[in-house]
Formats: sequence, C-alpha cells, structure tokens
Amino acid sequence: MGDPARYQNFISKFANTENSEFATVYGFSPLSQRIHTIGGRAYSQDGVLKDLTASTYVVKFYSDILEEMNPDHRWLKFNRVTVDGTTKIYDILIMWDSEVQRFKINSIIKRGK
Repeated sequence: MGDPARYQNFISKFANTENSEFATVYGFSPLSQRIHTIGGRAYSQDGVLKDLTASTYVVKFYSDILEEMNPDHRWLKFNRVTVDGTTKIYDILIMWDSEVQRFKINSIIKRGK
C-alpha cells in the first residue's frame, strides 16, 4: 500500500490539486446523471508511470437512500479484463451493500486458462 503523505507532497506540485486525496475508490453520488470520464495515474514500486482513463455513466435512483435491493447480488458473466495488454475472461459477483449504499465486488472467478 502507498504512503498518503508522500502522495500529497507529490500531487501538491500540480495546479488545482489542493482537494486531491490518496484513494483507490471514488463516490459517484455528487456527480450529475450523465457520462463522466475519470482519470488516474498509477506508479508501480519500480517507478513505472501509467495514466489511465475510463468513462462511466452515472444513473441515479429516485431517492438518495435505498432501503432494499432485491435481488441483492448478481453474477456478471464472461467479463473481458485487460491488464498490461493481456486480456482474460472472468465471472464477477457483485453484491449490494445497504450500509454504504453501493455495489461491491464480492468474488472474481477466472474462466479458462
């Protein structure tokens, strides 16, 4: 795991980063309902830098709090996951977590070789 103080020191050198934080997740609730592009920069322990972006479409329910989700889990089958240019196929189990009001990945199962 990285060092938050080191990250904050590094990121403060860039313009408009005073509100940046060391994190691996982002809460989408403040975003409007539309397509958003999210970017990130990752450093390996060997100092290799990789900039990544992904687009996501934010959809909102009619209320801020969901009392129940039924079914509360779902298997997402045959997902193509590419890491460092290599694509493999996985089944991913997502489950609704009422306490934090979001889906979480509960299980990842590799398919094939």
